Amino acid sequence: MGEACNSLKLPEGYRLDLAGDPDAPALRRPDGSVAARFSARGTTREALEREALEDLLRTSPKFGCRAVDRFA
Repeated sequence: MGEACNSLKLPEGYRLDLAGDPDAPALRRPDGSVAARFSARGTTREALEREALEDLLRTSPKFGCRAVDRFA
């Protein structure tokens, strides 16, 4: 997953934290809180990017819950 980290297309401020627990990387929000954890084994770039976008839409007052429902 190391190479994939450099090519991730995450929303602004989101990042993948591999240092905290290398066996369960954390997707972090701009404020540093954990949006999701993943298994280090088998996690895809697409899954990380999708989770970040869904979290942004879920938690952003600008978008609200209706935006997430359109992606379901």
